[in-house]
Amino acid sequence: MSTEPSNSLPPDDVKRSLAQVAIQDLAKRLDIPVEQIEILEVREVVWSDASLGCPQPGKVYAQVLQEGFLIRLGVDEQMYFYHSGGSQDPFLCEETSQIIPQVTPKEDEFIPPPDSEID
Repeated sequence: MSTEPSNSLPPDDVKRSLAQVAIQDLAKRLDIPVEQIEILEVREVVWSDASLGCPQPGKVYAQVLQEGFLIRLGVDEQMYFYHSGGSQDPFLCEETSQIIPQVTPKEDEFIPPPDSEID
């Protein structure tokens, strides 16, 4: 999915449904109309553990890969990250040290390894 801002929902039913949940939650939190929220990205990810990329201090998580989604929303110049996985609805990850999930590449997509010099 493109990282260009968009007000339109993703065409995929699952992604669209998850994005709608995240948008409704953010609109309620910020007390703003949903039309002010931009969808920056909705992508499939594999989280490294049951924290779904948003570990809470003092909690212990099952160390098992979790398929899920990362939803990036924007309001003005602020970015908001919503995480989901398993049966967990999208939730706002308020941690400032964002854990970047492993991207699940498309069948014909090449993703260079970290620290490679390939553009």
